[in-house]
Amino acid sequence: MKEEERTQLRNARTGAAIESAAARLPKGWVVSIDIESESAWVSLSDEYGDDIETDGSEELSDEIDGAVETAIIRAVNGQRGG
Repeated sequence: MKEEERTQLRNARTGAAIESAAARLPKGWVVSIDIESESAWVSLSDEYGDDIETDGSEELSDEIDGAVETAIIRAVNGQRGG
């Protein structure tokens, strides 16, 4: 696969992960994407604004999906940040 095709696929997966997060994220929870030169990462906050630690990943789409899964599990279990 050419580099351009890999980039297009990665961008499509990231876009799909963002749309999925918007649809599935529990009310009040926030997934943020922070970007700086040559780097991007995901942050997660609960409905009280408390930061939640998430697992890092090579792919931004996987980080987004993981943050949403963490939010869903914690929200269902009534767990707050920390």
